[in-house]
Amino acid sequence: MKKSLLLFFVFIGLASTALQAQCVPDKSLFDIHVPPNYLFPPPFDAATMTGGFDDTACVGRFYEIVLNFVIPREVEFNGATLVVSNITVDGITGIPDGLSVQCTPASCVFEPMDSVACVLLSGTIDASVAPGDYELGIDGTANVGFPIPLNTLIAASGGGTYFVRVIDSNSPDCVGVATRELLSDQLRIRSNPNPFSEQTTIEINSDLNEDFEFRVLNTLGATVHQREVRLDRGGNQISFDGSDLSEGLYIYVLSNASGYVSGKLLLQR
Repeated sequence: MKKSLLLFFVFIGLASTALQAQCVPDKSLFDIHVPPNYLFPPPFDAATMTGGFDDTACVGRFYEIVLNFVIPREVEFNGATLVVSNITVDGITGIPDGLSVQCTPASCVFEPMDSVACVLLSGTIDASVAPGDYELGIDGTANVGFPIPLNTLIAASGGGTYFVRVIDSNSPDCVGVATRELLSDQLRIRSNPNPFSEQTTIEINSDLNEDFEFRVLNTLGATVHQREVRLDRGGNQISFDGSDLSEGLYIYVLSNASGYVSGKLLLQR
């Protein structure tokens, strides 16, 4: 996980109620952040295949993401200790049509006395939105005695990318965005090697003895591989051959009637 020298950290969580009009900052996050790691979870890092978020948005369906900002009083930047007056969020760039942005506090001006603030992205993905990955950017200013564009700080940190993946609502692989990964506590997954060039192995530590569907999806949400697998309590392995696939990012999903869990695969040659 890359160390991110930002003026804040973002904890991304999924909310489950479509009627939520404004986010509620999670004040407990202030006590658990450890500098210089101000960004939790970290943005997606293609080199380590960690960070980001996996939940899929479907055209014509409701979707929302909550970002919690922890605002430190001082930060280290370019070798200097800077006092933070406030952070102003002007918007989130790159979001698919249909989503809107609301802040808490409503002014979108976050001060250290707030300790934690948040931004809510929510709405129904517009029918005109084409399937694909939509990279998000945080547009705004950090005021530390002089204004610094947030994008400048994020770029300087080398901290990866956040994106929203949108797939067609008619796709059988459209995972409902209001459904959280109900099996993430019972199935602990990783892939090795990752990135991979031809073959990789999905390693699963399971608390369950159940049958599952194993699917691999491309960035448009189309299934490129599918089969039934049996998982037993303890360690399990699923081999995946990607030699016939194009280079790029893929999502693998283990699912049954109880829920699903997913991870990322990066195919490079």
